[in-house]
Amino acid sequence: MSILRRFINLFFSNQSRKQTIIKNISWLAFSEVIVSIIKMVFLGYLARELGAELVGQFFYMIAILNILFIPSDMGLGTLIIRDYYSQPQLVPKLLACRVVLLIGVLILPVGYMIGFLEPVLSIPFIILTVKLMSDQLSKLLQSRCQAMNKMEWVTSAQLMDGLLTVVIAIGLLQIGNPLVSPLVLLCLGYLAGSMCALMLLILLSKPRFQFSGIRELGGYFKHNALPLKLTGIIQSVIANMDELFIKIFLGLSAVGHYGLLKRIIYYAVLPPRVVSQSVYPILSRDWHANNSVHMVKKTLFLLSASAVSVFMIMSTQADHIIESILGSSLILLTPILQGYLIVTAIAYPTIFIQNIMVIKDQLKEIAIVTVIMLGINFVGNWVFIVRFGMSGVIMSTIVAQIFYLVVTMAIIHYRLKLKILNRTFLQIPVASLVFLVSFYNAGIISVSLQCVAYIGVFILFKNEDVISLFTMVKKRGRLLKHDY
Repeated sequence: MSILRRFINLFFSNQSRKQTIIKNISWLAFSEVIVSIIKMVFLGYLARELGAELVGQFFYMIAILNILFIPSDMGLGTLIIRDYYSQPQLVPKLLACRVVLLIGVLILPVGYMIGFLEPVLSIPFIILTVKLMSDQLSKLLQSRCQAMNKMEWVTSAQLMDGLLTVVIAIGLLQIGNPLVSPLVLLCLGYLAGSMCALMLLILLSKPRFQFSGIRELGGYFKHNALPLKLTGIIQSVIANMDELFIKIFLGLSAVGHYGLLKRIIYYAVLPPRVVSQSVYPILSRDWHANNSVHMVKKTLFLLSASAVSVFMIMSTQADHIIESILGSSLILLTPILQGYLIVTAIAYPTIFIQNIMVIKDQLKEIAIVTVIMLGINFVGNWVFIVRFGMSGVIMSTIVAQIFYLVVTMAIIHYRLKLKILNRTFLQIPVASLVFLVSFYNAGIISVSLQCVAYIGVFILFKNEDVISLFTMVKKRGRLLKHDY
């Protein structure tokens, strides 16, 4: 078989479980890495060219709109992936339901704009409202593509969105117009990228919207969508609540700084997002296969081990990250970023665990844990922000995230009897200790040697998950070499 044919079979078809997972991860990783690099460069451009206050206004409006659009989110994307093969007749109705919800919820941003928004921000607010509606539809269609294991379509849409957003926004800002606010030009760039990505997804996936059967979904929504809706509402509030507290207590410039750091953290949790999005459709379809639980344990261990190493590497390089992305003028944000990176370490296993809870139909449990998490985060913000400023907001987020992780892992381990916590997890703190002991400076060579030492601990323990990764890579290399 030629190398070209093998390449096409590996990355453009679904032949086996393992090959499909590799294909999904490859496409999503390619998309996420390219888009993340582009947007990180763009983030630095915004921080240098527009200033913290203007960037703060942009992030603040995004946060407000995310909260106002919460009623339109009933976890339909998650349900489409989970039930695509078991109940395919529901998919067109779920797609149509999301369109109806988005149109109905428009009254909220309109009411906020009339009653609370500063008149000078009205035009960018309207543009971002349309952009957010486009994003919501795109994510829903991406969920359908994920269920179909067509990650190459998702990758195409994400690349188009990221590339066009940056190119058009920078082009508009560089051309400029004294009569048009830079904030309006920035929002237009985001809208253009989002709309083009939506059009591409519609052309590729050819979705069908069945509006006639929406009323028949009452029982389905009561059991599935309402718990996910409650969870989605609370998670959206948690994700955007920090900006509101910072705006009230610290001002718009602080919102801008926090928003920039938040985007860096978002890019840092790229690996678990890619893995979870790739594995979730496979596990939803084939949960009762013999090796599904083993796959869960292996994935969770590798994500947890990766989380610790990513946290330690980025914390030692935090000043270089700030300087290279945001510029030397914001180097004072380094200690805050180092604290915020703890959230990254927690997020790696948490993102994947939530998918397992959904697959095992633990929707009410997710909702209850998330409600308590919201309370912890809300109280923590009130208590800590006055005394510790932006660091206080991060402290409350860390406490809430740790609570969520511990409780959900306990549910999976003890209630669902998956026994995900085993002796191999004890190897992670041992390897972390070796990493810290071997630390003597923050140079790239030093960090690389520390990573070798970190991985070496798992190899000395004969960890089958780590060794199997090296075996798989070695085997793939031999196959490709043989084809040549």
